[in-house]
Amino acid sequence: MATSQKQLTINGLLACGWTLDENARSSKYLVYVRPDVGRRMLVGKSGALRMTTTSRPAISDSLSLTGTSFHRALRTIGSRKDSYSSAEQARAELQAAMPNGVV
Repeated sequence: MATSQKQLTINGLLACGWTLDENARSSKYLVYVRPDVGRRMLVGKSGALRMTTTSRPAISDSLSLTGTSFHRALRTIGSRKDSYSSAEQARAELQAAMPNGVV
């Protein structure tokens, strides 16, 4: 069975060291955090990806990353998440795909 776009996005975030924020209250999005970044990633029901521009996980304070090269690179990493020995290795591959992006 094929992996869903949502699961590929989540796998990519997990491989890069993001963790699910169990305390975030959103019925439409799963919220992922990485303390060293200071931002949050929101994953929608069909795999849509948003990044908050502040530390609050509010949709009104977020930017859509769906369909961007960052999102595509993240899904590619998600499809091979078991081949990375550490989050740093996955982030290095993401950085190589996005030289000017936020990793």
